[in-house]
Amino acid sequence: MPKPKAGKLAERLGFFDIETTNLVADFGFILTWCIKDGDSKTIYQDQITLQDLRKAKAGDEDKRIVQSCLRCIAKFDRIVTFYGKRFDAPFLRTRAVSMGLDFFPWGSDIYHTDVYDM
Repeated sequence: MPKPKAGKLAERLGFFDIETTNLVADFGFILTWCIKDGDSKTIYQDQITLQDLRKAKAGDEDKRIVQSCLRCIAKFDRIVTFYGKRFDAPFLRTRAVSMGLDFFPWGSDIYHTDVYDM
C-alpha cells in the first residue's frame, strides 16, 4: 500500500528484470536479477556465482539469489516489468515454490505493472 508523504501518496517504485538459463523454470534457473529504484539512482542486483553452482544440489543452484530477489522486491510498493507477468513473475514464483520459499501474491502488498500490456 502506498505510504503517505507530504500530503500525497508516495509509491516506492522498482523496475525489475531477470535473466535465466532457460525459458522453462522447471529446467532452468535464474542467473541474475536487477531492480532499479524509481526514486533514486540505486540499483539492486545479484547474480549467481561459481560457489553457488559448486555447493548447490541439483535444482537449487539459484536458491541464494532467489531469496535475495524476494527480499528486495518486498521493499517496493509496485514492481514494473516488460513482459514480466508472462515470464519474470511466473519464473520467479516457480523457482521459489520449487525450493519451498514463500512467494507473495501480486496485488496484496506489492502491485505489478507490466508495460507490455500498454
